[in-house]
Amino acid sequence: EWPVRAAAASALGSISVDVEGKRQAFDAGAAQSLIALLRDKNLPVVLLSVRALALLAEFKRQVLSTPQEGVYRSVFDKALPQLRLLTNSQDRVLAKSARDCESLITWRP
Repeated sequence: EWPVRAAAASALGSISVDVEGKRQAFDAGAAQSLIALLRDKNLPVVLLSVRALALLAEFKRQVLSTPQEGVYRSVFDKALPQLRLLTNSQDRVLAKSARDCESLITWRP
């Protein structure tokens, strides 16, 4: 069952590579689903979720100074506590990915 969750996170990451994919994934609630997967017990699921969330977090550039910026913040700020925990992971790749994702979410111009 965890391979399905890992594949779903990977697919969301693939969809979120371009701007339109980010918009569609965000509007469909992908960020909330990925945030929920940050607490999964399986490392591949968590790592792929962090990486997909980072790709989706780049959507911020499209919503800055628009009414949707508040929606973006209310969704992505919910990921920060778990991402901060993951930055202390013994898995170096996961820890770095979590730091990078947190930086994207908290970046302000």
